Amino acid sequence: MNTTSAPLTAVGTPILLLLLLVVATVLGILFQVLALVQLVHPNWQALSAIDPLLPVIAMQFIAALLIATAVRLVLPPRYRRPAFATWLLLFAFCMFVPVIGSLVCASGIVWGIVWPRQADVGGVGSVTLPRFAVYLVSRIAHGSGARLQAKLANPAIALDDRVTALVAIQSMPTRATGGVLRDLLGDPVEDVRLLAYGMLDSAEKKITQRIYDLLGKLNEDIEPGDIEETCRMLAELYWELIYQNLVQGEMQRFAAQQVEKYAQRALEIDDSNAALWVTRGRLSLLLNDVARADEYFEKALSRGFPGDRLLPWIAESAYLRGDYRGVVNALSSLGEGASLPMLRSVVRYWST
Repeated sequence: MNTTSAPLTAVGTPILLLLLLVVATVLGILFQVLALVQLVHPNWQALSAIDPLLPVIAMQFIAALLIATAVRLVLPPRYRRPAFATWLLLFAFCMFVPVIGSLVCASGIVWGIVWPRQADVGGVGSVTLPRFAVYLVSRIAHGSGARLQAKLANPAIALDDRVTALVAIQSMPTRATGGVLRDLLGDPVEDVRLLAYGMLDSAEKKITQRIYDLLGKLNEDIEPGDIEETCRMLAELYWELIYQNLVQGEMQRFAAQQVEKYAQRALEIDDSNAALWVTRGRLSLLLNDVARADEYFEKALSRGFPGDRLLPWIAESAYLRGDYRGVVNALSSLGEGASLPMLRSVVRYWST
């Protein structure tokens, strides 16, 4: 019984709608004609004694009601929303523009059926947020990490997307992501906090473990050459803790003291290591000791360190001294180094 009633219902619904459309259209046209006839030749004396226009307005109201309903039934789906506002507009058009309003509505429907629009443009819809392709994480370039960091800093984004972005930045240098990860330690979402802490802790442990191993080696009875190499590596590792934003506050000050301590001890054995002089110079710039930084950079240059690689720090030193002409001179001598993404905007600013 149920199997036969479903098709009958599906077939009966369009037939019922078509019947309602025909009835509404015929009655609407009939009442429209009656309203015009009553307007030209009033013959209802009883009503006209009260108000001659009352029957005209009543029949015009009924005609507009029926014609607007009929037009609303044949409108394309994209024109039926919002439903009540669409019907109300058609009713007002037929009510306050007698005959012409109905003709315009009817002609518009006929025009749309006979000459339909060829290219149908879809309406505006909603799409789901794109998701990160985890298998492409290894291909992410370091320079394109700004979007990932912006996604992490926005707590309004879905948790899954933020966690995926957090996993994706593992391939980026800790120097570029250390600040963002440290900010995420105060994130309201526990999963994000734990992941950020784990990544920072892992990066710090890799360096501190090597430091502990070298300190143990330094306490052994080793040759002066090995002492110099061990002290140099310790200075570089402590500098990495600072450079990668893995330590802050008192820990950063302690790391800076250790950099200076082991760098000085290594240079007392062999002061020809130009890279170590540069490390001391960069640490002095971080501590805002410009005079000492310039001294260390001069010693690095005299020991064969490439001058073009020192120019960014020389420019920074000149800026801290207030020597803006020196900044321009240093940056204008960069040559191929000015094409680096990190320096391009700085060079463009100082060259204008």
